[in-house]
Amino acid sequence: MFPNMDHKELPRALQHILERGRSTTVQAMPRRSFLKLTGTLGLAVGIFPDLAVAQSSEADEAAASLKPTEQPSAFVHIAHNGEVTVTINRLEFGQGVQTALPMILAEELDADWNLVRSQLGTNDIAYVDPLFGMHLTGGSNTIKNSFTQYRELGARVRAMLLAAATTRWNVEASTLRTEAGAVLASDGRKLGYGELAEAAMALPVPQKIALKDPKDFRIIGQPTRRLDAQAKSSGQQSFGIDFKLPGQLTAVVARPPVFGAKIATLDDSAARAVTG
Repeated sequence: MFPNMDHKELPRALQHILERGRSTTVQAMPRRSFLKLTGTLGLAVGIFPDLAVAQSSEADEAAASLKPTEQPSAFVHIAHNGEVTVTINRLEFGQGVQTALPMILAEELDADWNLVRSQLGTNDIAYVDPLFGMHLTGGSNTIKNSFTQYRELGARVRAMLLAAATTRWNVEASTLRTEAGAVLASDGRKLGYGELAEAAMALPVPQKIALKDPKDFRIIGQPTRRLDAQAKSSGQQSFGIDFKLPGQLTAVVARPPVFGAKIATLDDSAARAVTG
């Protein structure tokens, strides 16, 4: 999703994010401002799969000081087979966010890109835009506003996986490294993320983490397949029009056959007799 470039060649907005960080304070927005903004940017609120792995009470206490948009359990699920599912806080309009955001998170996580999957988020507060504090997709804000957010999410999960490995092996964290979805020890031992995930996600969530130097990026900046391409090309992708709920009805606007036409008569008694 990013051209193959070094730090100084990145767009100025991303340079600023990398060098100084961005505030992720979720702020309330007056209703009038909300309506004005969504009228131009578009509101993305939907019904999608539930949040992933729940954390233990100890981990919940440690994570209490983090914002909902910073909670790893809301964004990352690692299966026993090592598959990493990243939840997206935007609507996929064909602009590629279902691939771009997982790339950013997987970079800091040191995930095996071949095992990375994506899913759309819900209307949970965790999935608001970290700067605007609302659910929206538009204005070319996805990468600009969530670049640091998704990097930090990946780095937090990586730190938790390392902590789980140090406990499993009884070694110092400084003797371990991560690569392609696995924790590696200096003596050659190896544990896949899937083997550590359950223990890792029950640990306290670190507040402060170290992010990679952009020169060490291995996923960001590299050409890759889109994660949603197969589902869309095979007809398996679900879109808004595909959702069906119990008792759901479909309303269609009856348009006049010619420009400027007006209704002569209308009998809406049958429609008004429908329950609800």
